[in-house]
Amino acid sequence: MASISITGHIIDGPEVVKERNSTVCSFTVSGHEKDAIATEKHFFKCRAKGKIADAISEGAKPGMELFVTGEFETETFHDSNKNNIFDNKVNVNGFFNSDIGHLTA
Repeated sequence: MASISITGHIIDGPEVVKERNSTVCSFTVSGHEKDAIATEKHFFKCRAKGKIADAISEGAKPGMELFVTGEFETETFHDSNKNNIFDNKVNVNGFFNSDIGHLTA
């Protein structure tokens, strides 16, 4: 896995579950790249555990801007037309937001 840093807005979640006496928080962040030609949007499915998950689940809400750091991986699958679909996933190990503060693993 590679490291990644993303600044974007939460568009889905946070959803919280308990796994082995630890909190797990899942949410989606919409990031974007600007270049000379166009703005390209990327969606990242993020997953945080433990104290980071607790902090995000208690303070984050859809529409909120969040800076996230973590380990990046991509899963590829095919749709019904056999097009490649890429699923961007981030295992969160830190975050920052001006309203809820910051935390790192």
